Amino acid sequence: MMKQYKVIVWGLGNVGRAAIRMIQEKQSLQLVAAVDIDPKKVGKDAGEIFGFAKTGVTVTDDIDEALKLDADVVLDYTPLVRDEKGGFTPSAVDVCRLLKAKKNVITTLPIYYSQATTPDLFKMINDTAKENGVSYLPTGLLPGAYASYIPTVLAGLMGHVDKLQFNQVKTINIIIRVGSKFLDMVWIQSNFHRIS
Repeated sequence: MMKQYKVIVWGLGNVGRAAIRMIQEKQSLQLVAAVDIDPKKVGKDAGEIFGFAKTGVTVTDDIDEALKLDADVVLDYTPLVRDEKGGFTPSAVDVCRLLKAKKNVITTLPIYYSQATTPDLFKMINDTAKENGVSYLPTGLLPGAYASYIPTVLAGLMGHVDKLQFNQVKTINIIIRVGSKFLDMVWIQSNFHRIS
């Protein structure tokens, strides 16, 4: 018999939506809690809020109550929260809260290179995971070729591009100029390279 992993999804935006769908399609996964602060989602079935089949799990806004449940992993899809210095300490503290509850964590928070960029936060997260016998995995769209690919795809949609500039140093700042109009987007990242 296949092992079934119990999952908590924290953050029901676009990535959380995909996670709910994936969990519903996998026999090896069981949704045990869904957490979000959006009052339009709280109190409703985690599948129904996205137009999916019912999951039998009601969305809550209380992560601490959800962490009391028996679960193998928390999928942390919450937005990055920065401190007054621009660091991600509040988000790192949240990851540690999950780890202290003895839950493995998979997160899209951009902490890929925190060992080099913010060693104090890396140590805090890593030590907390080790002390509680669990693991954490930062993953998502970034880093990788996908981030470098996005500007090219967006420029292709424009029809005519006067200039494409892609700068990436801890932050990806993409500026696409079409005539006198600019499309400016920012992603947080920790790779170090420049394409122009």
